Amino acid sequence: MRRRTSLHRGAGRLTRVRSTSCQTTLLAAALIATLAAIGGSAVCLAQQAPDVASWVGERVIVRPGAVLLVDGKPIDDEVPAKNPARGKAASRYRVYKVEKVDGSSFLLTAEDSGAKRSVEIGEVVRVARTIEDITDLIDATPEDAENYRWRGLIRLDRDEREKAVADFTEAIQLDPLEAVYHASRAIAWSEERDERAIADFTEAIRLDPLEAIYYTSRGLAWKSIQEYDKAIDDYTEAIRLDPKRGLNFSSRGWTWSSKKEYDKAIADFTEAIRLDPKNGLNFNSRGWTWSRKKEYDKAIADFTEAIRLDPTDGFHFHARGRARADKKDYDEAITDFDEAIRLDPEHSSAYNGRAWMWATALDDKARDGKRAVESAMRACEINEWNRPDDLEALAAGYAETGDFASAVKWEEKAIELLGEDREARKPEFRNRLNLYRDKKPYRQKPSP
Repeated sequence: MRRRTSLHRGAGRLTRVRSTSCQTTLLAAALIATLAAIGGSAVCLAQQAPDVASWVGERVIVRPGAVLLVDGKPIDDEVPAKNPARGKAASRYRVYKVEKVDGSSFLLTAEDSGAKRSVEIGEVVRVARTIEDITDLIDATPEDAENYRWRGLIRLDRDEREKAVADFTEAIQLDPLEAVYHASRAIAWSEERDERAIADFTEAIRLDPLEAIYYTSRGLAWKSIQEYDKAIDDYTEAIRLDPKRGLNFSSRGWTWSSKKEYDKAIADFTEAIRLDPKNGLNFNSRGWTWSRKKEYDKAIADFTEAIRLDPTDGFHFHARGRARADKKDYDEAITDFDEAIRLDPEHSSAYNGRAWMWATALDDKARDGKRAVESAMRACEINEWNRPDDLEALAAGYAETGDFASAVKWEEKAIELLGEDREARKPEFRNRLNLYRDKKPYRQKPSP
């Protein structure tokens, strides 16, 4: 039988979310990681394929909510940093190697730490055949809703949203009173800012009104459609239910920031840091807010602490690069953008930030139109030419080279891509378009 686990447990997605300047993406990843760790209703496990002996030596992952054993005793993975059984919460499922078959269990060794664990055979699938193995489990016990949710989570991780929704819907049909199945489907809707996410999170809350993570998740969905006050109400309720979880404060902090209530945002991020001082994202979040207040030295200090905590995450270097560029410390900014790109060659925001600085810096020595165009082009390619800010950086680069016809072309395309949720930004885009039509490049505004 499978136990139902707490929502505050560790396992996460198979692959790390690419670092971008969008904090909402990272908050969503943290929520997905939490939801992925929940086990649903207890059911009898299906037997794995009969040739389990052939699995020895295979790389495997463990089902969310599965019971891992050490010397026959279950491991509580509520604090992943202190428990080597499940690894880092927000980055991936932990990968194990099957050492041997022991009756109805596999003996596993964690790839990253060498930790030895035991788990029932039906609770693992091979990394090389993840979807196929879960499908085999579904075929063996089609009444087990948990297997549909597991496959849905894997498909969501692979950006197969429609298939993920179908799996979560099947899980709901099999067990409509299990809140986590509604919440899982809501996460899939949320990735496309689909308002059906609100309905699913609301149903999860109705079924389990004391679970804080559902309020945090619905708050993120409200924020994504700019219903900031409703989002803050949900985050505040999550804080009431779970006042020791930093994610609840950081989520509310980003909503305060969206409302331009920066002091309230900083207060929430500071509390998140107090509760989770080893989480670099909390320092990063507060750093962005200091930047919006134009307190760049404080921002740089927070980004530097985030880098100290997680020196392999290009997101923090990109953020510090932005603050340094705004402070007009151009050489240091380029160093940070370059490091972000070295750590993550697909880091589009770092290419964008570097391009914008090369195109628009006040210091003549810092500008380089040709390199700005090249860097902006790379950002556009990574985001498949669908991000207005990338096209605008490209336009600014062309303007700096004196190719104002191309600058006008790409600025017009950037404006076309601005949706209703970015209507407020159109005037600044049009102002730059008018500059390029007058054959004038754009320059950053001097610091006050």
